[in-house]
Amino acid sequence: HYHMERAVIEAEKHLETARRLIENHTVNSAALYKYYFRRGMILRIDKPAEAREYFEKSAIYAENNNESISEKGATYLAIGTTYKIEKNYNVAKDHYFKALFHFHEKDIYGRASALNNVADIYRILKDYHTAIKYIEDAIALIEKERITHHYFVLKQTLAEVKLLNEDSSACYSYFDLLKKAMNISIDKKIVKT
Repeated sequence: HYHMERAVIEAEKHLETARRLIENHTVNSAALYKYYFRRGMILRIDKPAEAREYFEKSAIYAENNNESISEKGATYLAIGTTYKIEKNYNVAKDHYFKALFHFHEKDIYGRASALNNVADIYRILKDYHTAIKYIEDAIALIEKERITHHYFVLKQTLAEVKLLNEDSSACYSYFDLLKKAMNISIDKKIVKT
């Protein structure tokens, strides 16, 4: 929770305590997965190579795979992000596809996130047609869920990619969505301006 609240120093203190507990006690796989995964999440932006080492360890202990949590899928998605940060786009894309394979078939948010990341790689590589295909696949997965922050992120990605491809139609659709959501409680941090 400290990490999600961007209180990195507090998060580090608790993770250090967890590290000592791991060294001195027998700990189950679920706890080991969470420890290594969260450690990687804290490091991924500033130290992607070091974060990747933690994510790779977390993959060893990833066991949960259901419609709520797909640990291996989340791990490969995170590993892909470390490569993306390092601008190693093809390796990042491979890990996003690997994540897609490991997400539970009913984990629509995980699968949509993987597809969104694949689309973003194709956007970076300026293959806009392929990017649009993957983002439209992601939108199709979650469209039935109504207006959620996931839906906003996907519609925003589609608008950006289509605009780069000189098609502004998705921008109008995105703006209409924003207008419809004016009275809905949504985390405004995820909406770019």
